[in-house]
Amino acid sequence: MSIKDSFDKFITKKRLKNLSPKTIYAYECFVLPFVQFVGASSDVMVIDTDIVLNYIVTLFERPLADATRATYIRHIKAFIRWLKDYYAIPVALSEIEIPKTEKKFVRILSNEDVKHLFSCIQSKPAWIQARDRAIIALMLDSGLRQNEVSTLLRSNVYASYAIVQGKGSKERAVPIGSMVRRFLDAYYSLCPFQSEYVFADRHGSQLSNNAIKLMVQKVKRASGIDFSSHKLRHNFATNYCIDSLETTGQCDAYTLKALMGHESISTTERYMHYAQSLIASKNNHSHLDSVFGV
Repeated sequence: MSIKDSFDKFITKKRLKNLSPKTIYAYECFVLPFVQFVGASSDVMVIDTDIVLNYIVTLFERPLADATRATYIRHIKAFIRWLKDYYAIPVALSEIEIPKTEKKFVRILSNEDVKHLFSCIQSKPAWIQARDRAIIALMLDSGLRQNEVSTLLRSNVYASYAIVQGKGSKERAVPIGSMVRRFLDAYYSLCPFQSEYVFADRHGSQLSNNAIKLMVQKVKRASGIDFSSHKLRHNFATNYCIDSLETTGQCDAYTLKALMGHESISTTERYMHYAQSLIASKNNHSHLDSVFGV
């Protein structure tokens, strides 16, 4: 079987697993260049460890960000693992190492930042402005991803929580605070359309992910605050940990994992460690200050 045919079969298997179109697109973007490097018409059994490593070397020769390079290798490794299972190709998976990338935590918005952010959400007509404020509120205070906002159904929004469809079509419950509820109610009262989806575009159709991204960029420019949809989600997770630690002295990583829809607990624990460091820094008693009586 040719490498291209095996890749097409790989993609078909992923679709049958009901992976999201975004995930399928990522496999196509990050694996197809490898297929072309080896030769699309070549027999799949020509793929060995050396060929894979030689391709990875080319990734390091390109001006790619560390995170982008790691994403390429992660997707290629998934494809190679599948080929080993189906065709027993002679590749040592242990030789395909995914490079470490620098883990950076985003800036946590202050209370003043948040208020300024909402004051900069200015759109016409009024229902669009109300919609945009409700969207920002959901990402900041409920931890929703862009796609979870765009696919949110009205029938799944309740008084104090909502059911969202996360990655891999997995449903989870997220909290809805009083202010988020107010923003939603204001939007509902002004929106001229009735749709199964919570958020509509100017024509009454389902709001797209790209429309949300463009709206966030517009607010970013107007406010002068460096943020994105994903950074608002990071703020939700970190603030959840900070509020829990300051209120009860503890934070349950598994509860936050459920709220965020994370696959791995290690991802959630990073937020806990960051929150603990912020609290420790804020409450720190300087020994040097005491020495000099400051």
